[in-house]
Amino acid sequence: MSGDVQLELWLHEYKLDALSSVLAEQGTTVAERMNDMLLRLYEEQVPPELQQEVRGRIQSEYASWEEGQTTELDLEQAEDPYTVFHVRENGADRFFMLECSENLLCVANTLQGFLGNRSREPALTAVPKEFYSSKPIGTELYERMLALRMAKPSKVAAVFDLDFDKQEVSVVDIGRSWKTYSVKDLSSAVYSACRKSGLGPFQYEARLENSLTGKARPSAGHLSARDISFAEEITEIDGLLDFYMETNFDVDAVFGTHVCTDENDDCLNVYADYDMAAGQVCDELEVDLHRADGREEAVPYTLNAAEKMILLRKMEAYCLEQTGMTLRDYSAQLMAEDLGGCQRQGADTVRPLSVFRVTQDGRTDHLLAEGDGAMDTLHAALRLRAYLIKKGDGSQRFAEALPAADHIAPEVFRDYADELRQGAGQVTAALDIDLDRGTFSTMAGADGWQTYTVSDVLAAAWNATIPHWSDWEGRRCVLAEQLEGKLVEQELPGVVPPSGPMM
Repeated sequence: MSGDVQLELWLHEYKLDALSSVLAEQGTTVAERMNDMLLRLYEEQVPPELQQEVRGRIQSEYASWEEGQTTELDLEQAEDPYTVFHVRENGADRFFMLECSENLLCVANTLQGFLGNRSREPALTAVPKEFYSSKPIGTELYERMLALRMAKPSKVAAVFDLDFDKQEVSVVDIGRSWKTYSVKDLSSAVYSACRKSGLGPFQYEARLENSLTGKARPSAGHLSARDISFAEEITEIDGLLDFYMETNFDVDAVFGTHVCTDENDDCLNVYADYDMAAGQVCDELEVDLHRADGREEAVPYTLNAAEKMILLRKMEAYCLEQTGMTLRDYSAQLMAEDLGGCQRQGADTVRPLSVFRVTQDGRTDHLLAEGDGAMDTLHAALRLRAYLIKKGDGSQRFAEALPAADHIAPEVFRDYADELRQGAGQVTAALDIDLDRGTFSTMAGADGWQTYTVSDVLAAAWNATIPHWSDWEGRRCVLAEQLEGKLVEQELPGVVPPSGPMM
């Protein structure tokens, strides 16, 4: 899409050659200088309110164009990396990309020259022409490319946020999410880095990084790894894992509040949520502002793709530290506990009762669980998965990890298993879990015992917790589908489960 119109100008070729030669020594061209002069003429002659109207029409057309381009642009297959820009000026946001690789040093150099010209020419309000390309983009594609920068930096070389209203420059750092500097600090660092001549590009970049050490600052929309730390226990509320964020950074700069002061006793509580079913960080932070007079206010804060990815990394590390489990495994365990009773709802003829035969380290336990402790195959498999992940030194046996389970005699276990085989409808599940042999057997009604390897059952149970299954019955269907073709052996009438190693 292009709304540009070509203008035709005439100048004798001798004059053009002479002018081109002089401008080349200044590092510019006739076309670039003419574009500058034309833009300045536009800004001097067109009233501000009309400029605003024109700007709105251009942005609207860009957005419409981008909607048709987003699906056509194959970012994964692109041969050359992109550089992406978000520019904010006079309250307006623009997004565009270059089909080339730019780094912070290149951008800072361009900004330094542009801002120097602006100080001499107050009418110069447009952003540097070097940051424009033939591919203006909208917010949706910008977010996609921001996420791709974090996940596959070879595809997107850099993402920059240039905020001329706040005089800030932010750049995505794939290890720390964002780094933000004031334009003044960045300009000083560029001057310091480039004072010495004769160095290679990487040396200049290293000098710039050194000059910027300690100059990064918090900024709204640009949370970095150093801003994010957690405290207290991870809590589960309505399918979300709730992480309490420590506020040992400049929360006023990030959330637009006024609590880092002695003028009041206001305070903030900040929470980041992880959606267990979707397996991703929620789109917004929960920011609660507590006023000294007792009033409470919610401060909106929407996370961008880079912030969500660095939050996910931090959550993963904190979850391992607190529970010894990954986010995914810990979520699976909690969902199994929360949803485990759903298979019993509305079934008046089935009482909540399940029986287990557990063999481990040469010892066999026969157990019965009733009420909330009763489990089906999926619930038991998720329990076993969580147990094996946390087993550690092996001091606790799986039979001891089953909640509210009582020991029963072997013949009682067999009676209940036979009851389930006959379809009496009074037992939820009968399971034979042999950790020494690595087998997991379940009573399948008239078909008798069906035996699988423990590893196959655990993998199938984990896949059954993949997002978008909202009810327990749907998850059980996934488990059955995952176990198709994985049967080790099926008991014929009167035959006990198979023996021998199965791992």
